[in-house]
Amino acid sequence: MVSCRMEKHQSAILVLHYNKQRQTRECLDSILAAGYAGEQVFCYDNGSRPDVLESLQSDYPAVCHRRSEQNHGYSGGFNRACRWVFSSGFDSLLFLTNDTRIFPDTLGQLLRTASALASGFVAPVIYYQNQPDSIDSAGAYFDSTQGSLHHSKEVLDSGLLDGPWDYIPG
Repeated sequence: MVSCRMEKHQSAILVLHYNKQRQTRECLDSILAAGYAGEQVFCYDNGSRPDVLESLQSDYPAVCHRRSEQNHGYSGGFNRACRWVFSSGFDSLLFLTNDTRIFPDTLGQLLRTASALASGFVAPVIYYQNQPDSIDSAGAYFDSTQGSLHHSKEVLDSGLLDGPWDYIPG
């Protein structure tokens, strides 16, 4: 049985998923291949079929798993999963959706950036998986004139979001 309580890690990696086993496996594989310990990886099933959780638990026994009986949507699943991680004793987390892949020091770089900026929230630049030189998101903004959301495709010189409608996309 895996312990989902903080012992030697202060930071956790949280993967939110719904039914897409192949994507979730690829995401978990990238996390574990990057050297992160299974007990700091939390996999939150946002209302998938019960067999999805059973299969992932069987293949990733070192990872902490939890399943919601119903899909609470992106924000509802995220909020429930965050409460689970923080109640397990971790004080920070890297939140991923299951279509994400990470590099070996992703979490460390984000923690160093958050510390240097004295910021409670930081996010990496996100690249397209099939076009690794193309930015999907370097932050995002809300266009109040159009009532629409847009991903920023350029990294600002400062690296910081600076507009009144800027936000970190999920």
